[in-house]
Amino acid sequence: MRAHYGVVAAFDAISKKPAKERSKEERWALRVQHMFNWLSAFEHDDSEAIKDCTMDRAEAIDALVDVAGKLHRLATDRRAGR
Repeated sequence: MRAHYGVVAAFDAISKKPAKERSKEERWALRVQHMFNWLSAFEHDDSEAIKDCTMDRAEAIDALVDVAGKLHRLATDRRAGR
């Protein structure tokens, strides 16, 4: 998803822009990257790095819904050739 939308390459520049100047697509890129950053905290090999990273049911449902929505948009965009 990050590769399809060019998120990694654009993230730093978008982050530095004032929020009022960001386009819808730039805001989308930030959302994708922020979700990736948050979820990556739960999958490190280093047990010390994740010792305080637990996800309760509400957070898990929130993450599931968020990722499902993003995957739906990705599938729709790919089918449309975007």
